[in-house]
Amino acid sequence: MSPEAAHILRDILFLVLAVLAIGLPLHAWVRRRDPASQWHRHGNVWTGPFHFGDLAACLALIVTLALLIRPREIEANDATAIGPADVLVGTAFFVAIVILICAAIRMRRHSIAETFGLARMGSGTILLHSVLWTVFAVVVALGSADWWNRLLESRALTTGEQEMVALLRDSNDFALRLAIAFAAVLIQPVAEEVIFRGYLHAAIKRYSDALLASICSAAVFGVLHMSLEAFLPLFLLGLILSWAYEQTGSLWIPITIHALFNATTVVYQTTFAAP
Repeated sequence: MSPEAAHILRDILFLVLAVLAIGLPLHAWVRRRDPASQWHRHGNVWTGPFHFGDLAACLALIVTLALLIRPREIEANDATAIGPADVLVGTAFFVAIVILICAAIRMRRHSIAETFGLARMGSGTILLHSVLWTVFAVVVALGSADWWNRLLESRALTTGEQEMVALLRDSNDFALRLAIAFAAVLIQPVAEEVIFRGYLHAAIKRYSDALLASICSAAVFGVLHMSLEAFLPLFLLGLILSWAYEQTGSLWIPITIHALFNATTVVYQTTFAAP
């Protein structure tokens, strides 16, 4: 990731913080004037288990991510410096955050299944909805990626693609590819959806509304992948995941969409794009 790309991604997070700094007090003022509005109850995402401490934790997460963004050029031989263990350790970090979130929910005597709507739909319904949403997400991501890359090129921005995507495509290490695919399809969809839709989206919505929560959580989700080239497609994917969650109230839907989307990426990169 070039210095210019790192600077833009960091600015996006600061913009999210600025939007929250304006939007949250504005929503609080409107609610005081119209207590019956209850915007955080619109949609099917339950915000009851979350309180101001969760909102503060979300803001701290955004600030921490902004501070961690650093320029890094991805070279073709980077696969020799990153092994399967590194991929699994990075994945374990997100799993640890999920464990903390679930522990906090249980300490408040709330059911994790009820909080995330895990029992709202049957497996067949979840799969059917997720396949349809995934087709829509892939079309949107592909369509936006081409326009976004041409825009970045016209601005002479050296962006760099996602590190794991480059390694998945270019590495000759089967174990490394397997570790990336395992993390991308099975672990990351669960961990990232709990963090970004189940927690970040719901905590922000608790003090605003679904629209502001969707935009902010999708922007942070896009920046997390540390690639300006991938930011817009991932931002739009984040919006779709939030929309699907709000429509169904079941976190299984964005988890399954995310898994199917990543599986599509893995198949493409290892089968069609690999050298």
